Amino acid sequence: MTNPLYNYQKLATQFSSITIVLEPGPQHVMLRHILELFSSYRLISSSVQADFFALLGCETTATSGMGTFPIAAALLSQSLRHLYFSWVFILEDLNPDMIDRRRTEVHALRLRGFPRAWRNSHDRRALLHRYRTDECFPKC
Repeated sequence: MTNPLYNYQKLATQFSSITIVLEPGPQHVMLRHILELFSSYRLISSSVQADFFALLGCETTATSGMGTFPIAAALLSQSLRHLYFSWVFILEDLNPDMIDRRRTEVHALRLRGFPRAWRNSHDRRALLHRYRTDECFPKC
């Protein structure tokens, strides 16, 4: 599961320039729409090791979904000061609750009803575009 476009729209209100570490690479279903939100960007999509080391050096990281890759980097990073994520993650896996909050501020965006909508959706691509937190898809 990945975050809806709404998540990136919220980030774009705070940041005009971003670096994106891409997995699965440029074919990411939302990439074109995400990039349109920012005035400048840098794309990183290399080896797993290079991508991980790029994340280790970031002072601010925003995760794009519930993968453990950025959280693992956040847990090991000495540089990270701000972590942005949505509540689309699994508590049993590596997750933002494990971040040392004495050195890193965590910024959570609650995506009310989104995980349930994702599970029940027959058109997930459309859901990624139409979801808004003030709406609830389907009934919460």
